[in-house]
Amino acid sequence: MKHLRRTAPWRPGRGTGAVLITALLLLASLPGGAGAQLTGGFAAEETETVEFTLAETREILLANEIEPQLVERYLSRFDAERTFTESEIELMVGLLSSGIGPAEGEAAGEMPADEEEEAEVREAILYPPELAARLVRPFGHGYFRRPPPETAPIEDLTVGSDYVVGIGDQVLITVWGGIEKRYIRTVDRQGRLILPEIGVVTAAGRSLGELREELAALFGQIYNDFQMAVSIGDVRTIQVYVTGDVESPGSYTLSALATVFTALYYAGGPTPSGSLRGIQLSRRSAEMEQIDLYDFLLSGNRNMDRPLQSGDVVHVPPLGPTVRVTGEVRRPAVYEIRQGESLRDLVAMAGGLTPLAFDQVVTVDRFSETSGTQIFRVDWGDPRQDPLLRGGDEVTVYSVYHVHPREYVEIHGMVQEPGTYRLVPGMRIADLLFRAGGTREGAYLEQAELARIDESRSDSTTRTTLVSFPLRELIEDPDHPANRVLQRGDKLFIRTSPGWQPSPVVVLEGEVRFPGGYGLQSLTERISDVVARAGGPTADAFLKGAQLFRQDEGRVIINFRRALEDMRSSDNIALVDGDSIYVPRTPETVRVSGAVAIPGLLLHTPGKKSSYYIEKTGGFTEKANTGGVKIIRVTGEAERASRRFWPDPVVQAGDEIRVAELEEQKPIDWGKTLKEATTIVASLATTVYVISKIDQ
Repeated sequence: MKHLRRTAPWRPGRGTGAVLITALLLLASLPGGAGAQLTGGFAAEETETVEFTLAETREILLANEIEPQLVERYLSRFDAERTFTESEIELMVGLLSSGIGPAEGEAAGEMPADEEEEAEVREAILYPPELAARLVRPFGHGYFRRPPPETAPIEDLTVGSDYVVGIGDQVLITVWGGIEKRYIRTVDRQGRLILPEIGVVTAAGRSLGELREELAALFGQIYNDFQMAVSIGDVRTIQVYVTGDVESPGSYTLSALATVFTALYYAGGPTPSGSLRGIQLSRRSAEMEQIDLYDFLLSGNRNMDRPLQSGDVVHVPPLGPTVRVTGEVRRPAVYEIRQGESLRDLVAMAGGLTPLAFDQVVTVDRFSETSGTQIFRVDWGDPRQDPLLRGGDEVTVYSVYHVHPREYVEIHGMVQEPGTYRLVPGMRIADLLFRAGGTREGAYLEQAELARIDESRSDSTTRTTLVSFPLRELIEDPDHPANRVLQRGDKLFIRTSPGWQPSPVVVLEGEVRFPGGYGLQSLTERISDVVARAGGPTADAFLKGAQLFRQDEGRVIINFRRALEDMRSSDNIALVDGDSIYVPRTPETVRVSGAVAIPGLLLHTPGKKSSYYIEKTGGFTEKANTGGVKIIRVTGEAERASRRFWPDPVVQAGDEIRVAELEEQKPIDWGKTLKEATTIVASLATTVYVISKIDQ
């Protein structure tokens, strides 16, 4: 075997889980060698195509720290003789190392419908393992991936007192109490509201709260003892501009309730090269504001979002310095950093460490043009160690299993779920049996065997020690001395009891009182015995047409009526495991097929022969072989429909009449025939001449 070598186990980003499930199911449907078109990060010792057996593939997957149960469930999809190429195994490792197996109920062979996601899957499986860290996505850009379907004004948002009234807004004024008044006015192009009692009121550019106070004061000069409500009806539209590194820059007509986030949605959001932390809002006669979307994306804080006014410009500058964080953080991604942010700030952005993180050492890879790439080790347990980050840094948080590799044990034989299981401290034989679902029927409980590698040898060879123990006693008493603590690499073998075979089962279907599966009580149980256990045939049973099918052999032609009426009949044969019996309902038709005018089913008429039914179906066709008519009985037997020296057989209900076609005859090649005849005549003449010469 040519061993594959890897620089590090491949662990794709967690965000690609749903996509990886689908790609995993695709690989399960690949024919042998189909994955050879995929190139991966494995390197073989030689350049020719290397193929690995199923067992070798299992070893490689386990060596890459993939869950044993996931490995077994996945490899069970393939035949034992299946081999795998390097690229196929690379694909397996890349997908299975996400810790997600095939989803229940998903159809094999499906690919993501979204072309962008499909491209990302293919990009992921083509990357060599040393570039696995680059598979994480930039954080936050997917938030704007699906913009609103239309650019219609937003009508269902509440208008607050800080809303700035503008030209085109519809203002609703309601007065009640000492007077009852209702006004619906639209702010005109001069920014005014015109009311009969109080005249012209400047509205544009003022907040709704300020407008309400002024109207109340003006009405108070005329009326006493009243109350007033001022609200916005139809909201005006505004025109804003989105520029810079966005998917669809340009001018947008939005509702006056729109904010910076709204404009970014309609523009498709920043491109991968656009900044999320330095978005600029420019407004006439006002200072430019900078908006950091991370406050919203990380904590849901919308304080940085700003309402827009007509003529505003939302500009997305190029992406700032970025840092990549991978490994055991909750949100691996590429993050944009601002000046003064540190390693612990970055880990907080990434959601913190996962429970499997090795919290003692975090590494920072930093590239310098003078000294190349340098690796800095940070003691995470020391809060004083919190270096400032630079653009291009790559942060890795390692798993505890990177420092303390997983250890495994195996169980084989007569258990519910044989396979490889992770070894945990203090795990005993009984614990492994429990995880494997316990023993199966037919397990040999008197003795089992434990194979253990002897690691005490000083030479390079390995030696296996075999330990036998009473399995039944261990199952009944977990405190039994034989319930040993397991060690790395232990293999437990549960044997099959000598001579044991699973209970044979036959299936009865159709017209019996209790159809279903039946276990054979002995190797001599016969058809009549099992049919009797099934309650016997129903009143509609057609015993002449009953059929027995034997696994891997096909139909067994016997007389069921005779088998049930005479238990000593040779037709009452003994059943075997896998047999199935079908008892049909009494038929009322006869089928005519083959070279007749209208093949099909006809009602059965007692006493009629084949010629009657052939005439009913329109008679023979021109291609019919009138001498090749056969009757196929419901019992499976066949006989000729017309006989020369004794009467033709009567057709029974359920029979089939088959009319064969004439075989096509090739036309005579008279030229070839004449040539052959001439050759024969010439040969005969020569023979006669020779004989005559001999006689002389």
